[in-house]
Amino acid sequence: MNLDKKIILVEDNMGDVQLVRFVLEKMDTPYQFIQFDSGMDLLEYSKDNSLEDIAVILLDYNLPKLNGKEMLTEIRKNPILRYVPVVLFSSSSAPSDIRECYEMGVNGFVTKPLDYVAFCKTIEDIIHFWVEQNIWV
Repeated sequence: MNLDKKIILVEDNMGDVQLVRFVLEKMDTPYQFIQFDSGMDLLEYSKDNSLEDIAVILLDYNLPKLNGKEMLTEIRKNPILRYVPVVLFSSSSAPSDIRECYEMGVNGFVTKPLDYVAFCKTIEDIIHFWVEQNIWV
């Protein structure tokens, strides 16, 4: 397993978690996949673990405890996570939500497709761009 890059998923819907995990396995990605049920879990984890090599954080919009916007604020305030690319992966497509998230520093906003094939393709596209092509320091 390539521990040089980590893919973080903050998602409380176990169906979506399983789909993302399935896509990553099907793609045979060599990256470390870490999933959290809530944003608070990610913040707690970041206190004691190295997250320097995160390629992307896929962040659900509707999360328990802290929603996606609140979590985005916490990520951008956190010195360890501040510059990590964050893609909000949401069932919402409300223009006001999208605009507000970009104003708050999200790197991408992707609406979750309802169709299984489209969902898998979207995850593949996100991984190809944010993990394999995007460069950030």
